[in-house]
Amino acid sequence: MIFKKLKEINLIVLTTLVLVVLASTVIFLEKTSLKDSPIPTSQEEITPKVEKPLPPVEFVVQNHLQVTPTEPFVLEIIPTDKLSALVYRLEVLFDPKVLLVEKITVGDFFKNPKILREEVNNESGYVFFSAGITPEEIAAAGEPKNKNSLASLIFKAKLLNDQQENVETVISFGEKTLIVSEESKFENLNQTLKPITIIITGK
Repeated sequence: MIFKKLKEINLIVLTTLVLVVLASTVIFLEKTSLKDSPIPTSQEEITPKVEKPLPPVEFVVQNHLQVTPTEPFVLEIIPTDKLSALVYRLEVLFDPKVLLVEKITVGDFFKNPKILREEVNNESGYVFFSAGITPEEIAAAGEPKNKNSLASLIFKAKLLNDQQENVETVISFGEKTLIVSEESKFENLNQTLKPITIIITGK
């Protein structure tokens, strides 16, 4: 009788030990698994990042447009879709050996634009132009969103050498081109905005 009870007690103790070992093993495996798995530590890691589309801006002039020396042509810069902006800065680059800029005209993107900078350098071959919304316009109508022109540039091709019949030249956006709205700031637009090619015909 005594031996039977001892046997039962030993069986209970052994079962308890087995359960304890199993529980410890499970806990250890769970901890190891958690260490190996990356756990989001911030809201940024939990929320998937969505890339903001770049604002659609382009040169409006026929690509591979053919012009003759001393003949002026207009290069307009406009959004290809509705664009929101409080201020924009344009840097336009060109070859000063074959082109020169005669005039810059602000577009009608803002009703009453405030010209912040207007610089033409026909020796180095660049144009800096920036404009913004006036405080009065912000108070009256808020941030504009439209497809109106940002600026127009009047170029003129220079005379070519006697031996040159046709010369291809590129007009492009520079790295300082910038568009700022209430929600976004778009920089490095020169990496995505397309340049254009102008063909100057000598004869």
